[in-house]
Amino acid sequence: MVGALLLVGKLTGLLDRVDLVAIRDLVRGAGVWGVPLYLATFTVGLLVYVPGMLFVVAAILVWGDLAGAAAAHLGAVIASTTSFFFI
Repeated sequence: MVGALLLVGKLTGLLDRVDLVAIRDLVRGAGVWGVPLYLATFTVGLLVYVPGMLFVVAAILVWGDLAGAAAAHLGAVIASTTSFFFI
């Protein structure tokens, strides 16, 4: 699924518009709201069937291995719990 999304992104040119540094600066610039923003996005994304692996990779790219993995784990737990109540 992730491979298909990457292929579609590459073929449509969307991946060319994605700038990792800009995304990292946006999230870090949010300060203390960066993590809650990520967690909310992860939760909503999971509810609309966006693959969770995309959010895990994004967290690791933005916050590094340890902090990114911790944020991804917390996001997965919150998103899964929320989807359990709604679905």
